[in-house]
Amino acid sequence: MTEQAETPNPENPEAATAPPPKKKRWGRRLLVMLLGLVVVLLVLVGLAPTIASTDGGRTFLLRQARGFIPGDLQADGLALSWFGGQRIENLRIVDPARREVVTARSLSISRGLLSLIGGGFDFGEITLDDPHVLLQFEEDGRLSLTDTFSQQTPAGPASEPAATLPEIRGQLVIDGGTVSVARKGFETYDLREIDAAVRVDTLSNITAHLGALLPDGRKLSAALGAEGLAPGNRLDLAAATGTLKLATDGEIQIGPLVAVVTGQQGLTGGAQIDVDATAKPGNLQATADIRVRNLVGPDAARPLNLALAGTGSLQGEQVAADVALTGSGSPFATVKAEGTTAATSARISADLAALRTELAQVFDLGDLDFSGRADGTVHLTRADGGYDTQVDLQVGQFGFQQGARDLRAAELKLTHAGRLGTGSETFRSTGSLTLRDLAAGGKPLDPAAEVRWQDLELGDALRAASVEVKATPLNLTAENLGVNLASATLDGGRLRVQADLAKTMQLVAAVGGMAEQPDLSGQLDLSADVSAEDNAQRLAGSGTIQGLTIGRGESAVREEQVTLTLDARIDPQAGTIRLGENRVASEKLTVALQGEIREYTGKAVADISGDYELSWPAITALLHELAPGTRDVVRIDGTSRSPLHLRGPLNDPSAQPGFRGLSAGLAVEWDGIDLLGIPLSAARVEPSLADARLTVPEAAIGATTGRIRIGGTVDLGGPDTLLRMPGSTRLLDGIAVTPELARDLLSRINPIFFAALETSGQVNLTVNDLVLPLGSGGAEQAAGGGKLELVEMRVRPAGLIGDLVSLAGLAETGEMLAIQLQGGDFELGEGRVRYDDFTILFPQAFDLKFRGSVGFDDTLDLVVSVPIRPDLLSRLGVPGDVVRYAEMLKDVRVDLPLTGTRENPQLQFAEIDAQKLLEGVLEGELQDAGKGLLDNALGGARPGGPPADEKTGKPGGGLLEKLKGGKKQDPDAPAEAEKPKRPRLRRGKDKP
Repeated sequence: MTEQAETPNPENPEAATAPPPKKKRWGRRLLVMLLGLVVVLLVLVGLAPTIASTDGGRTFLLRQARGFIPGDLQADGLALSWFGGQRIENLRIVDPARREVVTARSLSISRGLLSLIGGGFDFGEITLDDPHVLLQFEEDGRLSLTDTFSQQTPAGPASEPAATLPEIRGQLVIDGGTVSVARKGFETYDLREIDAAVRVDTLSNITAHLGALLPDGRKLSAALGAEGLAPGNRLDLAAATGTLKLATDGEIQIGPLVAVVTGQQGLTGGAQIDVDATAKPGNLQATADIRVRNLVGPDAARPLNLALAGTGSLQGEQVAADVALTGSGSPFATVKAEGTTAATSARISADLAALRTELAQVFDLGDLDFSGRADGTVHLTRADGGYDTQVDLQVGQFGFQQGARDLRAAELKLTHAGRLGTGSETFRSTGSLTLRDLAAGGKPLDPAAEVRWQDLELGDALRAASVEVKATPLNLTAENLGVNLASATLDGGRLRVQADLAKTMQLVAAVGGMAEQPDLSGQLDLSADVSAEDNAQRLAGSGTIQGLTIGRGESAVREEQVTLTLDARIDPQAGTIRLGENRVASEKLTVALQGEIREYTGKAVADISGDYELSWPAITALLHELAPGTRDVVRIDGTSRSPLHLRGPLNDPSAQPGFRGLSAGLAVEWDGIDLLGIPLSAARVEPSLADARLTVPEAAIGATTGRIRIGGTVDLGGPDTLLRMPGSTRLLDGIAVTPELARDLLSRINPIFFAALETSGQVNLTVNDLVLPLGSGGAEQAAGGGKLELVEMRVRPAGLIGDLVSLAGLAETGEMLAIQLQGGDFELGEGRVRYDDFTILFPQAFDLKFRGSVGFDDTLDLVVSVPIRPDLLSRLGVPGDVVRYAEMLKDVRVDLPLTGTRENPQLQFAEIDAQKLLEGVLEGELQDAGKGLLDNALGGARPGGPPADEKTGKPGGGLLEKLKGGKKQDPDAPAEAEKPKRPRLRRGKDKP
């Protein structure tokens, strides 16, 4: 900057000679700069709403807001103002799955930004125009809306509650909104035309109303009014007054809403709701009337009509309530409560049979039935932030029935005294459950059975000072018991079990619905200690069974003493169970196991080894008691001993079945077997398990005559257990036919053998590519085929075979008959044994030809072709000289349907229409017998013969008339419609 020379002052000569000092100007410049900056800031502040409302400002604000939610926030327009209202256009909130869960045409706030900033909590009027909220249920039951607004950052420390509440004012208005409840695979449930307004004039005055149109056209309305909630801006519910009303304008359909919320289809019915509550200082009155009509579940027997009606009141400290549940008739459950807010008592009454009736209308209870009259009281007393509780419940004439299970008790009584905590506190109880005069199937079991518990505490773990189960056959006690509920393991306690096995088996048979009680007796005494050991639980125990007896009479197996030893270490953190010396030992059976199970809560990978030794007579006796049907089928002699092992997962969730990766093996041997009455020689086999297949090596076992071949694979990997024997296998080779073999094996191919009580001869049975289900299911998977051969077989007629040979007059002598089998080939398929030609030859040129099938369920669908003999014609009701007629029809066969079951076969003689079937045969077959014989037999319309029938035009009076005479008919009765029947006659030796 260039400085200019100053002009001299003529009046001051000194000044002319000395230059004056310079003036300082930086202060003025700084002031100017500050004033300019303030002006710029004021301009920016004034334009801030306008800038924020631009596309760039809106994008910036939305980006900042997205940081607070996992979802996304979008808007097409933003209009902000310091003094006017605020508006967001086309607001959209998107969940993490990119679904729009909240949308609104616009969101408007009537107050300006300055007013909102400086006006405290006065929001003016907030209006949502045409909002749409999507409540999307995920497959795991979560709502997508929860994921959209869940907090991403950890919440800060909890703040202390404010001493006073802010003075909130404003009004929220929703105009024409929609709420959609949705679930994949279900129809969306829409609440439309939502009209709502909430007005808040501080918390002392709140009013709200809601109206919505449901999908079925009904309206839901709700209204709320509250005053005096916070006098002096301090919350005081006791000083408030208010009303609440919730109602529908008629019966709403609840099925669609239940389906989309629960994910379960098939529920239909209507509900009508009317709830009205009024609150005043020290006084609360409420009434409710909820009615369900024509409620029908997927398996309902008939529609359910249910009503819940009740009243409740709170006057000062006094509390009262009266609620009743009514079904198709009178109320079947009632609750009446009264007392104070500090101590309340309720009386409960219910008719269990009526309750079962109502439940059965909605749920398929099958054959489950229960009955009795329940009455009881519940007492709640507030104390130290929780409630002291007491329950006394009695059920008179209690009954429980399901299938063969039928338990009754003259009285069931439950008592409890303890505490119900709040928050993290626990439930504590001391009490008992008593059953008096317990009976099963009408037979008395125990005059009194009781369960008692002392200081039982339930929280994250279950602990009890003592638990005792006391009944005549069984005593079980547990002291200082601890159960870790998270890991489902015991972490402390001493257990003892004492049982009379005979009476316990009686109880087990009754509860399990067993037709016959196992013959098992003795005195069991078992004790075990559970203790903590390096973050693990050690279970160690021992016990005895004194005087063990299995079976009855001379065949019973008796053990003076059986000893039991238990030793296991459970480590929940490592997920392992280590087995020490675990042994069951007696004179006839000893099993010892040791090893480890890893990941016992998951795959349960086992590495277990051991050995066993058993006495087959003892095991056979036990089998006979547990499965009485095997008593006449199998008996095993000798001793079997072998090492054994199990390695691999017992329950792998990723495999099907869970033990597919398990391998196991042992050896089985015996000195002799009596199987189906056939004595078999000693043998040893070594089955092994791998890849869910039990492989039995092929072996030939000698018998008194012939031999039996075993071997194959038992496939355990599918839904059904299947025996697979590929190729051709001669199962029975020259085996003597016993009555047991005929009844339990041969009759499954043909029921004619079921009642063969006396037999001789041998049998050969060959199977080809056999697939045979071993369980109760999977019959449709049976496949393969085979051939049955009989060698020099004789049988004494009885049952079905007796009925059939009696048609030829062969059963009258009672002697054993020699029989031969031709065409014994059969196939397996669709759960049945099928064949087309199964011919049994008898003496005197009499044979039976079978075709059809025998089901694995023992049902019959067979036809047996029988040659005509005089006894057969008599059985068919043919009158006259049956010997002569049989001679005429000696080359004709009759097809008899055979139905019923393998154990109870039925020959359907009534289906044979002898007159209709013989008419054509006689007219054709007897022509060569001579004109006179034909005239006499048929009564034809010939010169000199009897006239023809007036109705049919056919000749009458001969053999056909006599055949008709077997069934007399009223001449005035209307003619019966002729039913088509399959042919029952065959000529010569044609195959049936």
